[in-house]
This record gives sequence, structure tokens and C-alpha cells, in this order.
Amino acid sequence: MIGKYGQIIINDKKTLLKEISTMLPYTTIHLIGPSGSGKTSLVEGLINIKELEIDELKIVRLQGVSSEDFRLPVIKTIKKNFSFEEERKVVELINMGIFQEILDNPDKKYLVFFDELLRSEASITPLLFGLLERRINGIKAPNMLVMCSSNYGDEYISNFDFSDSALRRRQIFIEYKPSKDDILDFMKENRYNDILISAISDMKIEEIISHGDTSLELEQDTQLGSWSLLNDRWKKLKIETFKAGRLDISKYGEYFFSSKTKKKFLNNLTLLEQLDDIDVHNQIIVNKGLENDKDILNQQGEVINKAIMLTELKIRTKKFIINQTLNKDENYFLDYFDDILEVFKNDTLLFIILIEEFKERAKGNNKNKSIWRRIAVKILKEISETSELGKSLYRVTDLLNLKV
Repeated sequence: MIGKYGQIIINDKKTLLKEISTMLPYTTIHLIGPSGSGKTSLVEGLINIKELEIDELKIVRLQGVSSEDFRLPVIKTIKKNFSFEEERKVVELINMGIFQEILDNPDKKYLVFFDELLRSEASITPLLFGLLERRINGIKAPNMLVMCSSNYGDEYISNFDFSDSALRRRQIFIEYKPSKDDILDFMKENRYNDILISAISDMKIEEIISHGDTSLELEQDTQLGSWSLLNDRWKKLKIETFKAGRLDISKYGEYFFSSKTKKKFLNNLTLLEQLDDIDVHNQIIVNKGLENDKDILNQQGEVINKAIMLTELKIRTKKFIINQTLNKDENYFLDYFDDILEVFKNDTLLFIILIEEFKERAKGNNKNKSIWRRIAVKILKEISETSELGKSLYRVTDLLNLKV
């Protein structure tokens, strides 16, 4: 998709990597995206794309840099095979250090990444033109690939002077608007707080990233950076329960998020806190609490509103059953087979996977073999009664080695 300023807009990481891999050998790429969306991590991963044949990545932060001697603060150097050097801040002249190294090693391919380009002073723009053309002090450096990044997104993209032909012809602009899946994958890969990830999982993308209550002056173009700040805070405070997370957001949520995002996040934390206070076995399996006319009680005996948490409750119930069946109690599947069928009646595929896994684990275990034979009888009975689940199970009788 092409934006109104001519920038390419990409909404998923896989497509973004493909586009970069295709274009980077031929031109400088300027990556625009929300703060905290993983732009730097994405660039770090380019060193492992075989087609690019990058030997070393140099990350250069331009925030606050002026034209005086064009000194560049080098943040860190990354070498192939994830051999990270210790992070450091070093000031080097344009014709020295990393740039001289690139000129001195023509057989080695480098990727130079200028981070936060818009935060540099305007006076360095003419000096950057040469680098954007892959020239160092006027000398062509064919072994140097160049990328830039800026944090502005959405309406703030107007901060670029797209009418500047000198700027445009030296680079292409790709605006990255991460999908919700990309955001969650990034959080998991970077080991974000588990409570945070659980509470954000069912939020809409417009609740995770919002431009509505932010200001250009504060450079708060999105809220992804705020999730990163909150993650750091919760790790330091050792927030490990939904209750602790709820209390923290109740007091300090406005420091991180818009009122819309805070409200939704706080509601999710409250919901998950309540779910943690439910005995799934007694309230769901025994008392059939998923049925419309049945109340669910917490451990204090209080009736909870299951309507607002029904989807999450069903997911947790299925996870509970799988854990009990495969990891804790061999008899659980057999003892509560009819109730488990009721829980999985609209998720036949997951139920079949559970059956297959249980059958596989029964091999070599006489007790489990005996249980499996009795479960098989129950499955055949269900098939004979021609229920919807029975019809689905009938289709996999050969796979389960059952005779109808």
C-alpha cells in the first residue's frame, strides 16, 4: 500500500523483511515506525538473512548530533553469529573509526544503521547526503549498505519534507505499522512480563497503539514505547500477579497510556485476577459452570459475572483439562469424559489432538493403556449416538485406530 506522501506502508513483519531484502542492495531504506515497535531489533536480524550477505552491522544514533566535526556516537557493534560486543558510547570522526574501517575492508560487507534520524540537528543534513549515497568523504563504498529509522508514524509522517528531491532520491521510505500479532511476537521474543502479555492479548490494535491523546511536541506518536517502559517498570517492581498489575495501573496508568487504553488494560487485569480466583475443576467441570443457567463462584463463595469473561474462561478451562489429562492425573480424562466432551463440543480439532496425544503417551504404560481402551469405548459410544462431536470423531477413527 502506498501512503499519501508516496511512502510504502507495510503492516506485517514478514512482508517488511522481504521488501527490505529485495531493495536494500540497491538503495538506502528509511524505516518509519512507532517507538517500541522493534525497528532496531528487526534491523539487527538482517545480518542473518543470507541473501544480503552482511558481515557486520554498525548502529549509529543521531539524536542530538550537530554538524560540528560531524562526530557520531556509536552505540554498539553487532557481529555475525550473535557475538554481541559490550554496549558502549564512543565519539568518532566521520573519516575515522567505523567509516575508515569500512574503507579499509572492501571485501567485508557492512550495514550502517542511522537510528532516530529525525532527532539529529538539521545542520548535518548535507553531511548525511553522501552517506545516504553510500559514499564516505566522497569515496564510493560498495561494501556499505545504509538504513535509517525515525519514530514518527501516521499523521506525524508530515514532519518529513517529501518535497525535497535531494532527500527523496537518496532513499526510499517504508512506513511500518505493526500488526497485533507482530507486537505480541516482539513482546514474547523480548521476554516481556507475562502478566502484561496476558492482559494485552485480547486488546484491539487501536487500543494498543493510539494517536488520539498524544502530542507532537512530546514526540508521543504512539504508545508502543509506553508498553516497553511499563515492562521495565514491572520487571523492577517484580509484578508477578494480576492483582499487583491492577493496583499499579490504577495508580500510575495515566503516566503511560491514554484514558481509553488504560481503561481497557485495567479491565483485562481485573478480569484475569477474578479468573485466577476460580477453582476450574469444581466450578466448571463438576458444576458445569459454562452452562447458561449456572453461577460461577470464586474461592470466597461470591458469584462472579461470567458473561464478560466467558471466552477467556473457556480457553482457561481447556488448558486446565489438557494439563490435568497429560501431565497430572491419568484418570482425569476417563472420570470426567462426558463433561470434557461438553467443554470441547465446539472445538473438535483441539479435542482430537488431545485424544491423539493421550493415546501416544499411553504406549509403554500399562495403566495408561488400560485407561485408553476404556476411553476408546466411550468415543465409540459417542460416535454411535451421532452427535455433532461424534460425527467429527467418526472421521478420524482410522487415525485413532478405532473400529466402528
